[in-house]
This record gives sequence, C-alpha cells and structure tokens, in this order.
Amino acid sequence: MRIRQIRLRLLLGLLVLAAIVPVTLLTASLLLRFWNEQVHNAERRNVETARAISISVEQEIESAIAALNVMSTLDIFDAWQLARFRDTALRLVGQKPGWLGLILVDPTGLVLANTAYPTAAGAVLTQPWSGTVTKTRRAAVSNLLEDAASRQRFVTVAVPVMRDASLRFVLAAQISTAAFARLLARQEAPAGGAITLIDGSKRIVASTRSEPGMVGKLASPELVDAAARMEEGAWQARRPNGTAAYAALSHSPLTGWTAIVTQPSETIDQPIRHAFWLLAAVAFVVLLAAMAIALALARALIRNLAAVTDATKSLARGHKFSSQPSVLVELEELWGGLREAQAIQERRLRERDEADHDRQRALEAERVARETSERNQARMAVTLSSIADAVLATDPSGRVTILNEVARTLTGWKESDALGRPIDEVFQLIDDRTREALESPVARVYREGNAHGGSHLILVARNGYELPIQYSAAPIHSADGRLFGTVLVFRDATHARETERMREALLAREQQARHDAEQMSQSKDEFVAMISHELRAPLNAIYGWVQLLQGGTLDTSQQKHAVEVIERSTRAQTQLIDDLLDMSRIIRGNLRLELGPTELEPVLHAAIESVRPSAAGKKLELQATFEKGITVLADADRLQQIFANVLVNAIKFTPQRGRIQVSLAREDSEAVVRIADNGLGIEPEMLPHIFEPFRQAEAGARRARSGLGIGLALVRHLVQSHSGSVQAVSEGTGKGTTFTIRLPVVQADIPPQRSTDASLDVTGHVAELGPRRVSNPS
Repeated sequence: MRIRQIRLRLLLGLLVLAAIVPVTLLTASLLLRFWNEQVHNAERRNVETARAISISVEQEIESAIAALNVMSTLDIFDAWQLARFRDTALRLVGQKPGWLGLILVDPTGLVLANTAYPTAAGAVLTQPWSGTVTKTRRAAVSNLLEDAASRQRFVTVAVPVMRDASLRFVLAAQISTAAFARLLARQEAPAGGAITLIDGSKRIVASTRSEPGMVGKLASPELVDAAARMEEGAWQARRPNGTAAYAALSHSPLTGWTAIVTQPSETIDQPIRHAFWLLAAVAFVVLLAAMAIALALARALIRNLAAVTDATKSLARGHKFSSQPSVLVELEELWGGLREAQAIQERRLRERDEADHDRQRALEAERVARETSERNQARMAVTLSSIADAVLATDPSGRVTILNEVARTLTGWKESDALGRPIDEVFQLIDDRTREALESPVARVYREGNAHGGSHLILVARNGYELPIQYSAAPIHSADGRLFGTVLVFRDATHARETERMREALLAREQQARHDAEQMSQSKDEFVAMISHELRAPLNAIYGWVQLLQGGTLDTSQQKHAVEVIERSTRAQTQLIDDLLDMSRIIRGNLRLELGPTELEPVLHAAIESVRPSAAGKKLELQATFEKGITVLADADRLQQIFANVLVNAIKFTPQRGRIQVSLAREDSEAVVRIADNGLGIEPEMLPHIFEPFRQAEAGARRARSGLGIGLALVRHLVQSHSGSVQAVSEGTGKGTTFTIRLPVVQADIPPQRSTDASLDVTGHVAELGPRRVSNPS
C-alpha cells in the first residue's frame, strides 16, 4: 500500500495552528472568567457598601434613641415645667448636628412642646410614630416627613418617657435628611455610581446624586421591587437613563429603610471588551508571524538535517567535516556536539601519540640509566683498584691503625685523632630502615672469622652527618695464619642509591604510560563507536521518515506514527546531545549550579513522573516511600537530572514486570535517597568503574542497550558538586542494584547561591577549579 506523505512545511503549519489556537481560546476563556470575577467582585463590594450604609444609619438612629433615653430620665418630667424643658431641649439640639428640634407629646397625642415649631403646641398629632410608641412603650422611627410651611424634610425618632411603669410622655427628635446625606457622603460610592437611602414607604430619604428634587420622591419601580424581594443582595438593573448597571441593597431591620448602591456596567465591561479585541488582533499577528517562521524553519531544518547526516558519517569514518550555521538553536547545539566529538576524537589520537612518545622516551631513559650504571660500576672498579675507596684497618684489639684520605673525609675524623681509638668510636653505623645502631663490622669479623659486607647502612660522621655507605670487612691474617687485624673498605653509596631510585621511578613511569596509552586508545575506540551509533540511529530514523513524509504516500495513522517516531528520535537525539554538552561543560569547568534551599520530596516526585511512561511501557512497578520536610542546598533542576538518570538506568536494566523502589529518609545530618531494582545487577569487577565516563558493562543484554555510558558519570559529578556522595551496591548478576545518594541537610532559611563551577577528569573524579564562586543574582 502506498504511504501518503505530507510536506514538512504543512506539518509545521498545522503545529503552529495547534499551538496558537488553543492558547488563544484559553486566553479568551481566562478573560471571560476574569470578567465574571470582576462582576462578582463589584457586586460583592456594592453589597458590602450597602450593608455598611445600613449599619451607619442604624448607628445614627440608635445614637438618637440613646440621647433621647438619657434625656427622658431627667427630673424635668417629674414636675412638668415648659420653660425648663425648652431650655434643656435647645441645649441638646445644639449639640446634635442635623437635629431640627424636640417634640413632647402626652399619651393622648396632644403636643405639649415643639422647639422647632413653637406654634404647633396644643395641636393633636396624627403621625403613626406617636401611636406606635404609646402602644408598644418602645422607641419608634418614622418614614420621611415634610413640614408644610417650611418645606423642611425630616424623620422623627421617638422614645417613651416612663414613670412608675406608666407612660407619662412621648419624647421625639426631628432629624433633617441632610444628616443622612452627610452620612452617605462619607461612604465611597462606586466610580460613576450612586448611593440611595429609601424609607419604609419607598421614598428617597437621601442620595449621593446631585439631581434637584431627589429627596422625597418615590424610588423607581425596579428598586421598589428589588427591596420587596430580598433583604440583602445584588442584581443587574437599568439606570433611569436606560443604561445597564450593577445594583445592590441592604435592608435595615431597625428602621425598615433600605440602602441601595448602583454602579454603571461600562466601568467594568468596557475594559474587558477592549481586551477581547486586542486579543483577536494579537492572535492574528502572531499567527501570521508563526506561519512565516514555520516555513523558514522547515527549509532550514531539511537542509541542516541532510548536512548533519553527512557530517555524522564522516565522523564515524574518522574524516573531518565542516559545520553549517543554522538559525535553529537545537541544530546549532547538535553541530556543536559533533564538533566537540571531533575535537575529543582528535585529542584522544593526539594523547595516544604523546603516550607512545613518552613510552619511547622512558625506554631510552632506562637504557641511558643502565649504561650509566654500568659505566659507574666500571669506574668504581678502577677506583677500588686505585684505592679510591675509604680504607680503615684495625689491630687485633679493634683499635684503628690505618685511615686513608677518603675514610678521613667520610668519617670526619683526622688521622691523628682516630689512630688508636676503638673502631666503634670512629665507624658508627645505623640501619637505614629501622634507625637502630648496628654491631661493628670488625666485631662481626672477629666473631665469625670470615669476610662480610653490608648495604642500606648509614654512617654517622664525627660531626653527626649521616651518609649512606656500602662496605666490606675482611680479616687480615699473618703468614702463619694468625689474626693480624681487620680491614674495612667502604664507599659513599649516595650516588648508587639515587641511581637505583631513578631506575625504579623510570620503570614505574614507563609502565604507567603504557597503561594510560592503552586505556586512552580503548576509550577512544569505544567512544567513537558508541557516539557514531547513537548519533546515526535516530538521524537515520528521522531522515527515513522525512523522506516517506515528503513522498506523500502515508495515510493518516502512518503520518501520525511518522511524527511520533520523528519526535521520539529528536527527543533522544536532544537528550544525547544534552549529555554530551553537560560532559563537555564539566571537562571545561563551565557547569553552573543555581543553589538554594530545595525540598527533596517534590523533586523526587517530578523525577518519577518524568520516567513513569518508560516504566509503564515495560510494566514495571514503581514504589515510593518519602519522609516529608527534608531540605537541602541544591539546584532543583540538577537534582531532578540526578534522580532521573538513576531511574532511567534502573528502568533500562530491569526486565519486564520488575520492581523499582524509591525511598527518601533522613539519617543524622544527611538526606538519603535509595533507588533499588530487582534487575540484571552488576558484576563485582565492574562496580568500581560504573561512575567513570564512557564505561558500560560488556556482557549480554546489558551492552546491547543504547547509551554513551556518561549518565552515571554525570550523576556522580553533580552529586559531588552538591557536597554529597553516591554509591552503587549489587550482589552480582541477576540480583538487582541499589543506588544510594547522600546529600547534606540544611536549614530552610539558607540564602540561595549561584554559579558553582567544577570540572570532571577523564577518570570521572571531580576536581575543583578553585574556590567556589557565588554570583549575585541578576
């Protein structure tokens, strides 16, 4: 069946649409949600304002009631005197802003006194508030009232004056609507909105609007209906000019009045509408720009992928290649990784040549040293034959009889001082290794009766100077065989000992150079083979599927599979190059860490979630046990990389339906993370080398798996850069592996640090490049 292909430009265009359209829709939905939240917040604020106004009105009324109750307790009501009442009332009214006057009424409704309108005295009141106080013996508040003569609008607050449990008078205060207008003015009205206070008869008592004739008018039917439906709440209303508004009200149980707050809808809705239009314009511009970038990127990507494939083949054959500039950062990093690989390859070849050269020089130095030693031995033989060695002779009693010039020089004794002295005073020996005093060679000759010699000895001169020597001692017999004395021939062994040490050092360096050259050659061959395979495999898959896509023969499912293969190969290629770049940064000492207090549990969760699809693909069981609240000073991203690398390694070497256990606990001052699997395990001889770069197990299925062998090297370097340690334990093949990572625990208030640099040598050991540098955060 012919596979339908699709052009990369079209694919990138679809990807652009798939990326931009959902973002635009999501932004629009967020704007709608924001709109709703703004409306809700406005309604909530309006309700709170209305409630605050109701409370303020009640406080104002309660304050008036309290003042009237205090006045009702005065003795002026015990013996009624109009003059005393008028004086007291005028003083109280003068102290209360907004009070027009006080009224005193008897239980029958007859007005006894009215400080605001004295001519009203003697009239009979017909207002409901007087009857309410008379019946209930409680304070009462009237609706809005208006004096017919002065056109003054006010409300009346009345209290009973009780004596001996009976109603004596009704005392009332007339409060101007201006007092309530001032109360509303103290409240902050919404932008462009208004606050209105209506009484129980739905007439306007006060309002923040400056329209003339507002006070005393009936409220609009919509407000009246809302006040009848709810005690408190918000709704969408229409303003008198026909525009939409957000309204809220709160009912006062004490007065029966209602506070209403209105706010124009434009103050909230208009900015949101502008944002929607701006979003549409921006989305259109971004879509056009993204399409243009996608077309340019497709052209550059195809050209660069072909060039990268050719360069990889050249690198695999050991040939040089030239890189091409790319507008894509990932491709440029890929070229950088290939250049790094080429540089590493050339450096390994150069190091191998230098190691061979060093070995040749070591062999030449050994030959020269051997020839020098032979010449020295020949020269010493001539010297001995010429009596150039130190010679010391004794008599049978062990006293010095002969001391030549060389012996005098070496022992530090003058001939006149040494002659006749015991040999133990002139010739003192100590062991070169144990530093213990040795028996005199002459005494040994006398005891054993034959010649002997010694080396690795130290001669202690008269002035305390210590000199390594070699000696030989022999008995001197007379012609008749009697012991005539002893002769001791010794010489300075400093030069001979230095020559011996030099020869041993040269031999050790030659052996080390040979071993290093073999190791570098083997590492180079393995690295070149691995990187060639690892780089070529995903590129071949990408190139093959791109050709099939260009041919237009893939159907929809196959196109989807092709895109998934390309994406998976590209992700693998990116991860591989990231590892190579990290290793390159480590070698150059450019790896930077962003240190700060980091809780380990979320980082471990993130690492587990990043590898969970791979584990699910092999049906592996992931078990996690975490101790909460463990904090370390670390770079969170690098910590996740550490844990993810170890988890990926465990997944790679654990068979189908295996188990991986992850635990986090605190032990003393360390955070301990253990990642254990029941997989293939590690051979004992391989355990010391698993954290070295480019080292992998060679046997069986383990070597058949992909990878450059640098993941665990990165793990050890990053752990050590965090002042921690990592260890792998395995009981052998087929018995699983346990990785233990230890990090020092710190307090949560440690200040963040940045920019710690470290390098990694070719054996994987961390070498600090100098004192740790901490960069100021930008």
